[in-house]
Amino acid sequence: MTNENQNFDPNPQTNLIQKIYMVADHAGYDLLQDLYKALVEDNHIGQGSPKRVFLNLSNKLNPADDYPKIIQNLNTTILNNTENQHNNYMCIAICGSGQGVCMALNRYNYLRAGVGYDEVSARTMREHNQANCLCLSSQHLNLGQALKIVKIFLETEPSTEPRHTQRVEMLAHM
Repeated sequence: MTNENQNFDPNPQTNLIQKIYMVADHAGYDLLQDLYKALVEDNHIGQGSPKRVFLNLSNKLNPADDYPKIIQNLNTTILNNTENQHNNYMCIAICGSGQGVCMALNRYNYLRAGVGYDEVSARTMREHNQANCLCLSSQHLNLGQALKIVKIFLETEPSTEPRHTQRVEMLAHM
C-alpha cells in the first residue's frame, strides 16, 4: 500500500468535469485506442451523466512497457492534478488479462479497482464496492463487449446502503 491518505468520496461535486483516465500496456494498447475513440465520439453516456473528459495516457505504443510502470505514471498524474482532490475522476486500465493492472491499481489506497469481465461485474463493483477503476482484458474482450462494460461502469452510481458503505470503509482502513 502507498502512504496517500486520500479517501474516495462516492459523490463527487457535480459542478466539476469528471475525468476518465485511460491507460494500457502493450497488450491492451489496440483495444484502448479503439475504446477511447468510441467513448470520445459518444461523450454523452447515460441520461443526466456528468460532463466527462476522456484522457488517453497511453497514446503511443511502446512494446517494452510494463503495467506496473504505467500504473505508477497514472498515480503520479492523479496526485499532481489538484482538481482530483474532489474525487472527480475514474480510471479505465487495460492489459492482456486485466488482472495485472488491477493488482497494480489496488496498491494505492485511494484507488479501488476490479476486473470487468461482463456487465454484471461492472455494475456490482461500482454499486457495492464504490470502484473508481475498471480493468479490462484485451485477450478476452472485443470492442463491443468492452464498450458495454465501460458504459455500465460509468453510468452506475455507488450504493449508499449501510452494508455496502461499511465494507468500503473497512477497506479504507486495512
